[in-house]
Amino acid sequence: MQRPVKGTQKAIPFFEVYVCLISAYISVVLLVSDIFEKDANFYQYMTAVMPAVAWGLVAFAASVLIALGLVLNCRWLRIGGLAISMFFYVFLATSSMLDFPNMSAGVYFITALMSLLSIFYVRFSEL
Repeated sequence: MQRPVKGTQKAIPFFEVYVCLISAYISVVLLVSDIFEKDANFYQYMTAVMPAVAWGLVAFAASVLIALGLVLNCRWLRIGGLAISMFFYVFLATSSMLDFPNMSAGVYFITALMSLLSIFYVRFSEL
């Protein structure tokens, strides 16, 4: 067995896998049950744009694009999934910030930021 040539081995996209899994989880939660508190401002802001099922479909599309891009080694699918994820999590962070105090705003913002940064590292990573 040959050792890999130095400099040709690509990094494992850990954060892309995380975004794929958390988006899949959020999509299942949004599609299966309505978990948001009806009286919360967060829920009101989200449903003012589109219903929870539509948000679930957006998260599902993002996770499917990232997963297919990783499996098929297609950079454009991965970039598309990360871009959808970035906008999705920016909206969740904004909605959460408007419903202050809320700890999830920080988590959503960091996820959006890391999705944006991961777009630039797609060419340096693969499964």
